[in-house]
Amino acid sequence: MRLSFAKIPEQAEIMRIHFLSRAAVFMAASTLLVGVGYLAILPPFEGFDEYVHYSSIRQVADTGTLPLFGKSFIDKNVEHYLTTGPVPWGSQRPPFALPGRMTYPAFFKNTEAVAYYRDYWGRSADWVFTPGTGENWESQHPPLYYVLMAPIMKATEGWSLVTQVFALRAASYLLAFLGFLLGLRATAAAILPDGVADGYAFYPLIAPMFFAEFGRIGNDSLCLLLFALIYSLSIRSDVSDRKCAFAVGVCFGLGLLTKAFFIPTLAGYALFMALRAWRARNNQKHLHRNITWLLLVLLPAIVLGGGWYAYDYVAYGSFTGSLESIDLD
Repeated sequence: MRLSFAKIPEQAEIMRIHFLSRAAVFMAASTLLVGVGYLAILPPFEGFDEYVHYSSIRQVADTGTLPLFGKSFIDKNVEHYLTTGPVPWGSQRPPFALPGRMTYPAFFKNTEAVAYYRDYWGRSADWVFTPGTGENWESQHPPLYYVLMAPIMKATEGWSLVTQVFALRAASYLLAFLGFLLGLRATAAAILPDGVADGYAFYPLIAPMFFAEFGRIGNDSLCLLLFALIYSLSIRSDVSDRKCAFAVGVCFGLGLLTKAFFIPTLAGYALFMALRAWRARNNQKHLHRNITWLLLVLLPAIVLGGGWYAYDYVAYGSFTGSLESIDLD
């Protein structure tokens, strides 16, 4: 067998662009640790709309039913927490508290409330979902994220509410962090000048809303993971790879079952591929490949996620099923 050493530099370059540099690994580790630290010190239900997302997970975990807009309510135990524990400012004027709620200064001045919190909310969070009086407006979202988080909810019911919230946040943040790593690795694998791809690892540290957005209970973390998969599959694959195109379609379908902004994203992706097909109209081979890729993306996406939006249209007269579109209608 003859060995060709002429290809060794080329192979080394291929290996180099497929792995992150030490600087990128250090910054990615920093993103992970800062995120975990953030979600650990954030008080329960302090994140954006966390308590309604928590209620949706609790409903799926305890009742096996999906949250549906207009038919789902906030968990009664969550409502009890909001009236006995500290919550963020709810108004623009002093004392900044909504009726029946306590801001942090008011809570810590109330020794009875502090003692009750330590006793009652230090117990195991093993209650059963009970609909409260407030409507769960986040039930406008498709249910995939809540279904995925439900087993974690059941597995942590022996823990206190504070610890359970931490576990759900950590699971959500790890989904987003995995998406961050996939996107970073796909970017590093592209043919870019040295150090350019590494810069992508730094952006969460200079745009700290990354931690507020993903270091909480919420479906945006799953969205980031799915977007990263779509990006990674698309940027590194040839248009003739039918399995990859189908995988992209499945990711879009799962995205449609997570949040409605995958509708314009899928439309933009389809338009991009349609333009590629138009540019290749004089080359039958390339035209066929682009059209095939487009169809292999659209079909599984529509089959997987289309049913939810058909239900939204029939039930609410809106394809997106969003609270704003329903209110406007």
